[in-house]
Amino acid sequence: MISVTHPSIPPFQPNLVGLSVAPDLNTTHLNEHVTIRTDPELGWRTVSVSGVVVARYAVTDKQAHRAACVALRFGAYATQLEICRGFGHGRATQARWEARYLQE
Repeated sequence: MISVTHPSIPPFQPNLVGLSVAPDLNTTHLNEHVTIRTDPELGWRTVSVSGVVVARYAVTDKQAHRAACVALRFGAYATQLEICRGFGHGRATQARWEARYLQE
């Protein structure tokens, strides 16, 4: 077998910088499109859909949290069950937030 290398293409060198492939414990994937990232040091939560940030709020901001959950559901980005599992609240709570939103 003849091996030909081009001078501008480096040979394959796995893991040169020692990057870890361990998952980020502060990241939750609701589905293949929706990702929730929480920064415990700064106290912020970011919700993104297909890489586009749709919500960023303080973890202590309950109103923004509810708005993000309702927006994901009404935007058809995630099912009610996915949202409830990802954010850690029940279906009745999600349904109540949705009903309040529709009343306003």
